[in-house]
Amino acid sequence: MSSQNFDVIIAGAGIAGCSAANIIAKNGYRVALIDALPESKIGMKVCGDGVALHDFYESNIHPPTKKEIEREVDEIKFFTNSQTHIFSIMGKGLTVNRYHFGQRLLKDAQDQGAQLFSKRLVTSALLSNGKVLGINTKQKENKTFFKAPITFDATGIVASVRTSLPSTLYINESVNAFDTGIGYREYRQLDKSFGNFCAIYYNWDVSHGGYCWIIPKRDNLVNTGILIPSSRNVDANFLKNRFSSFLKINTHLKKSKCLKSEIGLVPLRHPLLNAVSDGLISIGDSAFHTNPLNGYGIGPAMLSAKIAAETAMFCLEKNKFSRDDLWKFNYDYMLKCGKRYTTNKIMKDFIQTLNRVEAEHFFKSLGIKKYYKSGNFIKELSNPDKIKLLYSLSKRRSLFNNFLKLIIKIKSVSSHCDKYPKSSLKYNIWLNELTNKF
Repeated sequence: MSSQNFDVIIAGAGIAGCSAANIIAKNGYRVALIDALPESKIGMKVCGDGVALHDFYESNIHPPTKKEIEREVDEIKFFTNSQTHIFSIMGKGLTVNRYHFGQRLLKDAQDQGAQLFSKRLVTSALLSNGKVLGINTKQKENKTFFKAPITFDATGIVASVRTSLPSTLYINESVNAFDTGIGYREYRQLDKSFGNFCAIYYNWDVSHGGYCWIIPKRDNLVNTGILIPSSRNVDANFLKNRFSSFLKINTHLKKSKCLKSEIGLVPLRHPLLNAVSDGLISIGDSAFHTNPLNGYGIGPAMLSAKIAAETAMFCLEKNKFSRDDLWKFNYDYMLKCGKRYTTNKIMKDFIQTLNRVEAEHFFKSLGIKKYYKSGNFIKELSNPDKIKLLYSLSKRRSLFNNFLKLIIKIKSVSSHCDKYPKSSLKYNIWLNELTNKF
């Protein structure tokens, strides 16, 4: 078995992995970027293809080039069972060619000096006395271990490195059915151009607890599909049948032609409350860094990569790599976006409990404000609009009572997230308080 040494090892050359590699290598550190795919296939992933423009600036990632951009969009429109437009989230966004975008991020990282090792399967963490010293990999029959003081797990939802650690390190949470959704998507050619907006359809008859979508691409091409929580024990055939029902009722898709179809698993839970261990940081899908309300992952992946890269370079300068040293990542991520996605998970769980009639009434009630700036619907409402919302919900007593409990819980969890400890030494106390409350 051979070995190679670096300053930072990044397992997984997806958006999070390549973004982190770019930043760290740019600052002169030796970075190994390792992926199971051949170099020519890196960037291929089942994805919604949409990304908010502001996420590039917040993450210091260069926006997509003309080759990568499929369409510029101005809003996300939300529709109910009856396909009535209820409200929109306004903001500049892009739909991208996921493959070209992924390939460009890889090239950017390589141009900065990151070294790619493709077609290598990451099998586990290289562990010694509870410390991660690198990773074990396999290429056909050849086994190689890579060593570095800091390792990033960016292997996606499988989390090959993180989940290989013993439970005593409190970072090896595995995926369960309540943490994910199953997404089925098709690329379809329409008979005419779709508008410059993304469409989300909350239709409980078709996708109970989930949603359908249409995302415009280049020319008359769209990315369209369905997502249903994995906890509903659905399989590929069920998803395809449900999506066929959506095709029959959607006026945009009735005369469309399917060019390609794919299925994939989508993280739909709150981020890991602890994503670090001695010598290890978990980022992107491997740490559930997505928006639980809709599975949006490109922006969260880039932002988690930026925060992790800054933490890694800070620790490399100090030459300290313990769990407590790397804890800076947990703290910074929680304050910048972890709290928002944690409370979004609570909202997602609430929505999934609604029956068809309640869901229709809830989303129509949110339509008292036609245009929102973000997904923080309640926070954006004026006091008069909040009164209107409560009045509308009060027409269904059970929904109204559960909504009030939801608001109390979100506020309480948000307040607790604000108290996230700066040191790992106080984490167990903080976590126990959270567990006891909720």
